Amino acid sequence: MVEAEGRTIFKDPDSIAHSANLLVCIGGLASATGMIAGAGAAVGGFLSYREISKRLPAATKRLAEELGSELQKKLAEPGLNDDTRRLIPQMIEASLPSPQRIMEAGHDSAALVEMMAARLTDKEHSNPDHIGPFKRIVGHLLERLLADPQFANELAPAFRKQVLADAQTIKAGIEGLERQFGSVAQALTHVGALGKANRDQLEALASRFEIDRVFEIGDADLRALLEAKAEEYRNYKAQIDMIDERIASLGNLKAAAQEAAERLDLEEVENLLSMVHATELDIAAKTADLRADNALLRGRVDEAYRMISAAADSFAAIDPREPARRLTYDHRLAENALRFGGTGFLRTIDMKRSAIAIVETKGEKGSIWADAHVALANALKIQGARTGGADGAALIAEAIDAYRAALRVYTETDHPADWAMTQNNLAVALSNQGTRTGGADGAALIAEAIDAYRAALRVYTETDHPVDWAMTQNNLANALRNQGERTGGADGAALIAEAVDAYRAALRVYTETDHPVQWATTQNNLAVALYDQGARTGGADGAALIAEAVDAYRAALRVRTETDHPVDWAMTRENMALAEEALADHDTCTDPRPHLQAALDHLDAALRVFDPEHMPYNFEKATRVRARIQAKLDALD
Repeated sequence: MVEAEGRTIFKDPDSIAHSANLLVCIGGLASATGMIAGAGAAVGGFLSYREISKRLPAATKRLAEELGSELQKKLAEPGLNDDTRRLIPQMIEASLPSPQRIMEAGHDSAALVEMMAARLTDKEHSNPDHIGPFKRIVGHLLERLLADPQFANELAPAFRKQVLADAQTIKAGIEGLERQFGSVAQALTHVGALGKANRDQLEALASRFEIDRVFEIGDADLRALLEAKAEEYRNYKAQIDMIDERIASLGNLKAAAQEAAERLDLEEVENLLSMVHATELDIAAKTADLRADNALLRGRVDEAYRMISAAADSFAAIDPREPARRLTYDHRLAENALRFGGTGFLRTIDMKRSAIAIVETKGEKGSIWADAHVALANALKIQGARTGGADGAALIAEAIDAYRAALRVYTETDHPADWAMTQNNLAVALSNQGTRTGGADGAALIAEAIDAYRAALRVYTETDHPVDWAMTQNNLANALRNQGERTGGADGAALIAEAVDAYRAALRVYTETDHPVQWATTQNNLAVALYDQGARTGGADGAALIAEAVDAYRAALRVRTETDHPVDWAMTRENMALAEEALADHDTCTDPRPHLQAALDHLDAALRVFDPEHMPYNFEKATRVRARIQAKLDALD
């Protein structure tokens, strides 16, 4: 942003140019008419914006530059706030309809803008302060583009012809996969099929699931994403098949009710009709469920949320525990958010809040009320961890309040297992909040977390609840280590030593054979604590602790392999590099070269995973550390 004529102008040439090119792509597809539009719509599902943008005629460069300049001027108009100026280019990209829908809409800029605005469901993008200017500016630009005679008469027809020819080729390739494997879903999950599919076909398959910003996803990640979508599809298809069984059951119940009516057994008729009613509701709810799954397959979270809410509400008349259904029906929103990102957790939070409101309206303050608060707190905690700044801190603070509310019902005496789990979850939230908070306030929150973990361990004993005990020991150790890193002198060293003991205790249950993933995570965490401990300790004792940390990292790599756990593997290799650097710098080291060279080898390995496009933070951090270590090695020479 820069100031000009007393107002802020959005200055991001790459973003402006990209937005202008996307608008030209939309205009080129929208210009199709008659039979051309019909043919385009028939293959539109096989098009991707990456491929479309590659087919833009060179002569459209002038138009794109003019649209970019016009967009720049519109963003500089008085009356727009800085957030709106910043967001509109993002909103253009986020609102792209499928090529098929653009061609179906035809040569109508107003319809195109409404279609684009309807796709902006993100809280920030759908804000009226931003959506109004978005419609006005994008509508003006598209109208200007579609009215350009050279574009309408020369450039757009040539562009469409090339795009549709390419789309037909891609369509033929995918139809070949379908013939070979029986369906798109089966082709997606067949390693050989995905291995044979080229980038164009991968993007075309992704368009079936309406995956946004596909051009930013690498080939390997896109294949993995498509495999996950195909798995969802198979489960979804199996649920559709089950509807037939429910309908058959409904027919049997109705026939039995008719027979009872013939016998004038009216009590039996009532019993059977109540079962018919419940079955019909179940079928309706399941159908709404399936429609929600269909929406999630296409990334339409808000649409799925409305359908899932309706499915839960449909049982209110016959099920007094209806609010509990809201606590379970929304699991697919949370699973979708964990797997694919997006706003699923926000909608999950909305459903849990509504469940609490329903329970409180009925005067319920028992286990359903406590369940609802724990479920809400869990969702808030996860969303808070995924959200930065003040918004994330506010979500975690609300989670802490909800856990404390549940503990008014879940007492150690009456509900020991629920009490212990809630204490553990409360401690996780307190620790997360403490990590975000500096100074004495942050230390106080982490101290509260440590107390909550210790409380949970009164119920979670190694004998009675070994796995929960090990989980809580590991969590307690994380909090102790965090507190120790904030604390200087002997007190800090004592906290880290206590963390090391807690990690070692957890490893009595988390064995490599029985719990390999948890074992590897705990080994990695133990290594971090040993490294911290060694860095505070001089002489041979300190060097021995850091060497022990390297051994623990190396052990973790037996499970955290590059093939099965690439990101964890890369992070562990980076941690090993830091430990080797510490050994090279330690006052006991007589020849730092082998340690520095080992550190470089670890970082080079990590950078095979930390690519600059998809993991820029990790890439930049590892690159900086590598440069520092290389400089130390060069200085020795």
